[in-house]
Amino acid sequence: MKTEEYNAGDLDPTFGKKGSTAFADVDYFFALTTDEHDNVYAAGRTLDNKYYVARLTPDGLLDKRFAGVGYISSTFGGASKSQALTINIDPKGRILVTGDQYGTGTGVCLARFMPDGKPDKTFGKDGEVIVPPERAAERYPNECTQTSNANSQSGTCTVLSDGKILLILSLYKGENPYLFKLEENGAVDKTFNGKGYVQLAYEGKAIYQTCLRVIKGERLIVGAALRPDDSRISQGFLIAYDSKGLPDRSFGKGGYCVLEKPAKEQGGLEVWDLHPLPDQKFWVVGRTGPSPWMGDPVPEHGVLTRLDTHGSQDIEFNNGDPVLTDFQGEWMSGAIQADGKVIVVGTRWGEAGVLARYHPDGTLDIGFGNNGFRYFPSVGTGRLVILQKDGRIIAGGRMAQDNGSPSSVILRYVQ
Repeated sequence: MKTEEYNAGDLDPTFGKKGSTAFADVDYFFALTTDEHDNVYAAGRTLDNKYYVARLTPDGLLDKRFAGVGYISSTFGGASKSQALTINIDPKGRILVTGDQYGTGTGVCLARFMPDGKPDKTFGKDGEVIVPPERAAERYPNECTQTSNANSQSGTCTVLSDGKILLILSLYKGENPYLFKLEENGAVDKTFNGKGYVQLAYEGKAIYQTCLRVIKGERLIVGAALRPDDSRISQGFLIAYDSKGLPDRSFGKGGYCVLEKPAKEQGGLEVWDLHPLPDQKFWVVGRTGPSPWMGDPVPEHGVLTRLDTHGSQDIEFNNGDPVLTDFQGEWMSGAIQADGKVIVVGTRWGEAGVLARYHPDGTLDIGFGNNGFRYFPSVGTGRLVILQKDGRIIAGGRMAQDNGSPSSVILRYVQ
């Protein structure tokens, strides 16, 4: 049966097993991507705390041409624990994975694999790199780590068209993060800001980075949450740099942009995903936090907004106001269709993972799913979304299976 016989937002039964592929041994998937052949790559952490990288055929089956079994499960540097947080396919078809040793404080770990799943021995030492590198003549930032509760967005690392690598390094004990640039072989590119990295800082406030995007190879945008006081209410925050690692003064105020909406009284904003548009505007996907009188910081609503080229909220989108869900939950990531519509994925708290589709003006596309929304088939959470070349929607998250136990899952929906 062809997917064309189904409506937009319907589960695609030609993918995996009746529309989904389950991974019983995987605790979480933190990243999804596709290659030029529309194979689907997923990266995350196993139940026994190893990093996990799988390749699926375009229709959701483990591709046994990759590492002989369709997946790689290992640890970085021989550590006892590891997790993979991002995955990218570079211009030569190699698979770059970043993650950490799951709370051990060593830094960001990178591993690169050839298309067949074998380690790329031209990268670092036997295919692996740890950032920051061993300290020699030059002093590198101290106490660098991604902790066990590190961010889980695939956008915190990207590979440029020349094979060089940009990544964000989270820090220990609340210090602000660093943006690093590496050569194709994994060495630090010291032409970037004169030393290979720049520290993200703004008026002494705590910055919690979540995503990194490159616009036309010239502007680097970091999305984050800014916590300005002890209320635990965050504001959406973006920082722009040029390709040399210097602040992009044309963006916001001197390269910095604090998003005033949603306001603190609405719970503020945590930015979780950014997507640039051809005109250099970009979508912001995220969630609010608690209203000031609610105490414990349980995220309340999913947020979608659009910014203009200078970082201001775009008045052509919902008159400049963010669109919030009318249910308690969050949006975690998004994808942009060829027609300009935006797909977002997240969770309705206490229920299931959920997808939604919006028109460019911020109105729900009621022709998608059930009046604009499509829930995962059973209880769980939604985390990731990407598009295949024909526009079909690949979503990742967790949900209960037939025996009632939850597992990580990848699903496909009709565009």
